[in-house]
Amino acid sequence: MKTKAYKLAAELGLREQQVLEWLRSHGYPNVRRADTIRADVAQAARRALSGARRGGGAPTASVAPSGATAGGGGRMRGPSRAPSRVPAPAPAEESPGFRTTFADLLEQHLPSQEAATSAIPDTARTVEMAVPPLALRQAIAQGEAADALRRRVAEAERRRDEAQQAQEAAELAQRAAQAALNAARGELGRLEGEPERRARAESELERVQLERSTLRQRLQATEDERSTLEQTCGELQAEVRELREAVERYETDERDRQAVEGDLEQAKQREMAWRTRALELERAHQHGANLPVLLQGFGLTEPRHQADVLRALLDHRETATAVLRAIQHVDAGQVQRLVTQKVVETCAHVICNQVVALDQKVAVRVESERRCRVCQGHADRRWFTRMARECTRAGVRRLLVIGGGVEVQDRLRALSEGQSVDLRLVADDDPVQPARVKGRVEGCDLLVLWTAQGDAPLPMAYAEAARGEGRGVLRVLGATPRVVELARAVTHRLARDHVLRAE
Repeated sequence: MKTKAYKLAAELGLREQQVLEWLRSHGYPNVRRADTIRADVAQAARRALSGARRGGGAPTASVAPSGATAGGGGRMRGPSRAPSRVPAPAPAEESPGFRTTFADLLEQHLPSQEAATSAIPDTARTVEMAVPPLALRQAIAQGEAADALRRRVAEAERRRDEAQQAQEAAELAQRAAQAALNAARGELGRLEGEPERRARAESELERVQLERSTLRQRLQATEDERSTLEQTCGELQAEVRELREAVERYETDERDRQAVEGDLEQAKQREMAWRTRALELERAHQHGANLPVLLQGFGLTEPRHQADVLRALLDHRETATAVLRAIQHVDAGQVQRLVTQKVVETCAHVICNQVVALDQKVAVRVESERRCRVCQGHADRRWFTRMARECTRAGVRRLLVIGGGVEVQDRLRALSEGQSVDLRLVADDDPVQPARVKGRVEGCDLLVLWTAQGDAPLPMAYAEAARGEGRGVLRVLGATPRVVELARAVTHRLARDHVLRAE
């Protein structure tokens, strides 16, 4: 805990000058008696100076009670050292606002405790303990007066410190008041020049207003110019769009022209080929090797009669072989195209053979189903092709299929590519909208319901719309939707309707 230098001296029972000298030699070169000492330094001073007081300090008179003896004797002897006069302590350094202190005056004019005790003669020290009571009471009263005086000195020092702090606060307040006074004087000087500044401010205001009106005019002109530029930019953008559209049309026309030129080139090539073929046929006709000319010699002038005779010759193996041997000069390319159009490689499945028969083509048997041009080894493709041929024969061009699942619908879309039937698919979770339902039903020839729950809102709505429009409704049975089931059901329904209409 921090303490004052003079309080530390009073606590140790030493002279203040001795404590101050110790503090000056241990880190406080300019210390004064009223300065505050740190707790660690005060503790070190207590340890050092208390030892000095016990070892070589000034002795104090001790008085034993009546009847007490030292070592069993009847008297107590004090130290035999000669009395010495303690020099007066040096005056304390002057502090701001005070020239000297009341404690310094007391220390200069009153004898210290050591001097008072040393002034007693040795003979008085060696007297027996039977001291008169009056002298004892006076010594006690003198010690109490000294203690009271020290307390008063400490109180005076405390008040002196408070007065010093109050003086510092007053000086700070005086400096603040002086600064405020200076500011007020400056403000007064500023207010005295206010008319001139006001005049300058009014002229500056007029200038600023004039400049603002000028800037407003410029801003208006700029806005007008911007609107004009925006209109011009809009017109230019419209022209650019028109030019781009013209460029696109030109590019399209250029592509069309190139396509037409390509077609013309192909037509020229075909024309050259036909001319070459015509020359060959003319030469063959001149040499009598033209089969139609030979048949005309028998009176068969019409092509259908010639075809009937040729079919009759080809019905029998012997005559067909003879005709093939007789025909030597043929157009290989034309014969190849005819054979490709009329001959189809087909597996042994009856559905594939029915498809070939409906197409009025000649079936050529192959061993592997993968080489079959009808099914390619897949039952879905076989039955879907059969359904497409039955739809063509029945006059059904559009099928509207409700349900079936996403995977099956994707498979149906892939199979319908290149077929003559138009397949339209609707998912199970499609929202029921009467206008959309009616439009879809009006555009189809046959409605196919392919859902597990036939009484659901979606299939019921399409079924009612189909009956209202007079369209056929077909319900595909089966819990698991498959392409084969759909194609078989549609094929059988259309075939039965065709038979019933024929009857």
